[in-house]
This record gives sequence, structure tokens and C-alpha cells, in this order.
Amino acid sequence: MVAEQIEPVRSSFPENYTTTALPEIMANISPQLPPLVRGRGLTIWDADGNEYLDLCGQTLNMALGHAHPQVLADLSDQLGRIWFTSSKFGSEPFLELCRRLVALTPDGLDTVNLKQCDAADAVETAMKLSRLHTRREAILCVRGGWHGETIATVGMNHQHRYPLVGEVGPIRYSEDNTLESLAVAAYSNPDVAAVIVDPIGVSNGLFRPETIRAGLRSLRAACDHTGSLLIFDESQTYGYLGEGLFATCLYGVTPDLLCLGKALGAGLPLAATMCSQELRSLIIYGEAEFTHGGQVLPARAGLSGLEFLVANQQTITDNMRAFQDAMGEVARQCPFLDLRLSGFFAAFRPPEQVAPDWIECAVRRGLERGLLLRNNHSIAVLVKPAVIIDGATSTAVGRRLSVLFRDVEDEMGTRSVTAAPVVIATSGLDLAHRQPAWAESLRALVPTASIRRREPAEMAALAGALKSIGVKCQMTSSSDQLKRASLATFLRQIDDDAEGREVANTIILHHQRWIEMAHDHGLVLGDRTAHTAAFIRSGVVLCELGWALEGDGELAAFEEALAIAHLTSLIAAPSVRDDLQRRLVPAYLRRVGEPGRPMIERLLSRPDHQRG
Repeated sequence: MVAEQIEPVRSSFPENYTTTALPEIMANISPQLPPLVRGRGLTIWDADGNEYLDLCGQTLNMALGHAHPQVLADLSDQLGRIWFTSSKFGSEPFLELCRRLVALTPDGLDTVNLKQCDAADAVETAMKLSRLHTRREAILCVRGGWHGETIATVGMNHQHRYPLVGEVGPIRYSEDNTLESLAVAAYSNPDVAAVIVDPIGVSNGLFRPETIRAGLRSLRAACDHTGSLLIFDESQTYGYLGEGLFATCLYGVTPDLLCLGKALGAGLPLAATMCSQELRSLIIYGEAEFTHGGQVLPARAGLSGLEFLVANQQTITDNMRAFQDAMGEVARQCPFLDLRLSGFFAAFRPPEQVAPDWIECAVRRGLERGLLLRNNHSIAVLVKPAVIIDGATSTAVGRRLSVLFRDVEDEMGTRSVTAAPVVIATSGLDLAHRQPAWAESLRALVPTASIRRREPAEMAALAGALKSIGVKCQMTSSSDQLKRASLATFLRQIDDDAEGREVANTIILHHQRWIEMAHDHGLVLGDRTAHTAAFIRSGVVLCELGWALEGDGELAAFEEALAIAHLTSLIAAPSVRDDLQRRLVPAYLRRVGEPGRPMIERLLSRPDHQRG
């Protein structure tokens, strides 16, 4: 496996995703590139004057491209009238868009809640309706799907299933990331309130197109059999399928609930949940209407965009076919990639064993060449232009992509790298006994446990399993690299100032998150100290998977206690250290119960786990 490049220690703390010239902005939304200042059609320009071809639709919101003349004219007209109303009054654009959406969807989707801002709002509304109707709680999702970032919807993505961030009620997953697997799971889980799926699997790197129709029919049959409701999350697909506005129309399968967002507002915040009249009155006032949802300007933009999509259906379909032909030619020029096509979505998938690094390189090199591409959850390079892309532009894009992908292949390769020699670093190990320095505490606290070295193949399998659930890790790195970027290096620099508190909080809480996520998925890691993780450009990364814990007893509880004790003990600033321990220790005991108390108390009080 390809190890992530570790950054050397600089004069202060490392440059990574938390580093920004704008510390007043949260790290997760801090821009890494110059701000965009202008857009026209498929082209956008940044503040430094760089020009880009937008092949992402700006996360699929700009289905009509930038500054679309019809949308601009309608918004200008509306600005001179009124742009905010209360729910009691509503507005003409709001009412008309509701009517138009109901008229265009199949029978059975004959009522709509349009007073929503974001697709996550729409998904949560569908969840509420499903639970009220079925009197059940659990929701079933396809593994690898993505349905939003609210506390409820982020927990529906198994890669980010971290209870403190996203867990509201029971969420279940299919065995793998296919429609077929989801249908099997739907039959096997007859007690779920609803099954939710993006019909073409955008976040899954696209389902195989030839399987979609049969897979959705199987899902419909399964839900009919169990009484679960079927939810189509079409927030990413609306308007992008060429031959129809909705996947439900294209594939001839009608869900019980339909969620819309992204392109629905033509770039303004707007989302909708559609359902049958039977479900219309289950939610009462105060449960699913948002202050800025369905407001006048987004509704007018959405109505304008809808009218354009309907009036230009044939042209859009012709554009789609030309785009697909051009992407097919890219696939022929680049046989080392697997291509999946649905509508205006083209997912180029390298072999799984090299996908994260290959895709990251392709997106980065594309940006350098003025092409905005999407890293699709480290599964595929996703190309998803606005539907206004014409045949000539698609052909030109195809030529540029072919050159780009061949250049990345020359740079990165798609050959398997799992056979490369594995070097196990010795940081944190007691070389005299060839065991970690914390082995004495393990023997005292978990007498039935043992420690052994993993084989390279086991390490590769564990690293793959961790990455599949969203844990950042790499199998190994050289000891010199670890010394420069290990968590121990940075924790020892912590002072009681704003920067120090931020870095300490980030390092330790992110490190604990990865360990807890692994344990929640049944994975016990082994040597988890500040010497066996790095703080690099993408944040905290777990390294050194060479030691395995085995046997009966509370191995996961020991591992979590070891991490808390070791990382916090390295902080010289007492106020920072004590504050973290006050938060982490009670939370740890809530997770593991009283058996964890002697573990955390011993490890906090004894220095033997710090050697190395």
C-alpha cells in the first residue's frame, strides 16, 4: 500500500488541513484555494485570475452552469418585488413550484414539502414521515452512500459512523455497496422504517448502469413485502439524467418518498420532500419547516431552472449522449480505468488497491491544468458537468482528460503495490524484549491477553478495513519520518496559548475518534500511543499496525485507555492536559463501563507506557 507522505516538522506546528490564514473560520470549511469571483456557463475564474472548466457543477448545484441568463432575469425581476415571506403567506413562486413538481412526478408522489433549504433537511423529513407512518425506528442504507451532514444524516454514512457526531436512532447497512446487496438486506430487515438510496449511487462511484433498473425493482418488491417505506434520495441526480428530471421516471420505479436538493434551487438553497397524500398530514407544525426554506428567491430560481429543463429536454438529452460518447473515448484511450456512466455522470475508477492516491493525484493535476474534477470518496474521479455542455465541448474535454489520465498513470501507475517490502519502525518499542513499553501494564490489567507481530498481509488487510470505515491510516513509515511527525513531537511543544490548545484538542480528540470508530466496527488495532500516529497534511493518521493484541478480556477498553493516558501525559502545560483528561476520562468510562476504571487509573499514574 502507498504510504502518505509525511511532512517534516517546521518551526511551529505542521501545515495541514487545520492550517489557514483565516483562523476565524472553522477548519473543515477553510478555503484552500483563492476565492471564486466570476462564472459564466461552464467557466469560472478565481481572485488570482486563474480560469477553470467546471466539471463538478460546484457539487452538482449548478446544473444549468453559472450565471444562466434565464435564471438571472427571473431573479432580477423577483428582487424588485419581494424576497422573504412567512409560511402563513407563502409566495407565488413557492406555490407554482410545488404544483409543477407534483405534476411532473409519478402518481403516488402527489404532495410536497418545499419549505426546506438543503437535501439533508429533505432526508430528515423523509425519515420523520417513515417513522411516524410505520411506527418503526431503524433506517436501512446502502454501504458507502451519502445523505447529508446533519447529526442524523451523517450517521447514515457508515464511513463516518461516529456516535458523537452522527447518531439519531438505529441505522443499518447493506453488506456491500451494491443495489443487489441492499435489496437482500431489505428482505432481511423487515422491522426497518425505511430503506433509503440514491438510485444511481453517485457517492458509491455509480452503480453499474446495467443493474440499476432490476435493482430498484427488487428494492420496491422488498419494501412492499416488509411494509418498510422506500426513499429515493435524488438530491444529486435531479436534472442530470438527460432523459428525465427524476430517476423514478427514468427507471419506472416509484418510491414512497422522494428527496430533492442541490440543483433544485439552480444554485440557491432549496430542497423538497415528496410523498403520497396518505402521509401528507403526519408531521405537524414545528417539525419540518425551516425559516429560510422555500423562500421566494430560491423558489423563483428553482422554477426558472425547472422550466428550462423541461423546455429544452431534447437538447439536454443530445448533450448527454455526446458527453457519454466523449467519456467512452476516454475509457478506450485509458484502458487502465473502469468507466461507469449514468446521465451526465462519468466515474473513472482505478484499481481499488491504488485508488485513493491515484484519484488524489488526478484531481490535483487536473486543477493545475484548469479542470475541476471531483474526488468521489476515493472510489473514482467523477466528471459531472452542467447539462448545457455541448458536443464540441464534450469532445474537447475528453481529449484533455485522456492526456491527463495517461500522464497520471505514468506518474502513479495502477499496478498493485501490496507486495512492496514492509518496514516496521521501532519507535515506541522496548528493543530488549521486542515488545511495546506498555506490555507490563497490559499483562497486569488483562492477564489473558497476548501481543504478537502481524504479518504484512494482515497489516494490509487491517489498513484496508480501517480506510473503508473512514479511519485515516497507513501501514508503516520509517522511524525517521515518525520522529519528525509523530504526535509525541507536537504534543511536547504544546503551550497554554490559543494555538497550543487548538492543536492539542485537535490531535487528541481526532486520534481518539479513529480508535473509537475502529472499535465500534470490531477492529482492535494494537500499539496506540503518540509514537504510532502522525500529524500530517490531512490531519491525524494512524501508523504502525505491526503489533496485534489477542485473547480474552477488555482489549478495546485497554487500547482506548492507553491512548488517552499516553497522549495527554506528554503535554507539559498542566491546564491543557488537565482539561483534556477531565473530558476524556468520564467519556471513556461511559463507553466501556466500570471495567475500564482500573485501566485508566493505572495508565494515568504509571510512566511505563511512556518509554520509547
